[in-house]
Amino acid sequence: MLRFTIGRVLAAVPLIFAVPLVVFLLIELVPGDPARILAGENATAGHIEAVRISSGLDQPVLVRSPLVMNTDNVPWAAQGPQDLRWVAESK
Repeated sequence: MLRFTIGRVLAAVPLIFAVPLVVFLLIELVPGDPARILAGENATAGHIEAVRISSGLDQPVLVRSPLVMNTDNVPWAAQGPQDLRWVAESK
């Protein structure tokens, strides 16, 4: 039983890295400007550029992909229950 559990845990380790990478690549393939979407409909060009810089969208894809694993660098990622409450209230 212990051997089975260790095998399952070791098999799950690559998934911890593979799933966010696949999601990141799928998001990169979607057409459109993520900074424009994050900034909102009535955002000015300066505000869109500020969002692009603050969220790291001005960096190349190979630089941004490891940033996805660290949500401290992703301003729109929920950091705790207070952020999830804000998302629920904004809908």
